[in-house]
Formats: sequence, structure tokens, C-alpha cells
Amino acid sequence: SKIRIGRYCAIGEDVALTPASYVVDGMDNDNTNDGDAKKEKEKVVKYLPLIVGSNTYIGCNTTSQAAAIGSSVIIGNDCTIGNRCIIKDCVYIEGGSVL
Repeated sequence: SKIRIGRYCAIGEDVALTPASYVVDGMDNDNTNDGDAKKEKEKVVKYLPLIVGSNTYIGCNTTSQAAAIGSSVIIGNDCTIGNRCIIKDCVYIEGGSVL
């Protein structure tokens, strides 16, 4: 999966940016050797690209699994941004926030 960071961004220390993820059913997998018709579906984890816009600040000790962070965004220190969040342009997120 891709992570794209725009121009003039500042990212603090101990920031974890991970792409958003979701689980889908994969291929049928025959786990039996005795000829039974039992089949088990595998779960497959897929990742979305993470896009961080230009002129964005991400504070120290922040973890993010956002799908997108817009331009001119300020994210304070010690924030947690949950899986598949979309943060629009010109947003200020107070330090210690959980989304």
C-alpha cells in the first residue's frame, strides 16, 4: 500500500502512520485430506493508500490509521486517529484527541 505525503509537512517524533485496512473473504481453501466437502474461506487484509495533504503538521506521539488527511491540517500531540478516518482540509485537532 502507498503512503503519500504532500509538500511542506512537519511530522513529530514517535509518529506512527499506517494505512487504513479492512478484511475481505479470500479464496476457498480446502484444509481436509479425507475428501470431505468442507471448505474454509481465508480472511485477507487489504490496505488503502494513505494520503497526507500539503502544509500539514502531525504532533509527537500520534498514531494514525486514517485513509486521508487533508491539506493545512494541524494534529496535536498524543492523538489517536482510528481506522479509515477521513480528515478534511483546514482542520485543527486538539492534542490528546481520539477519533
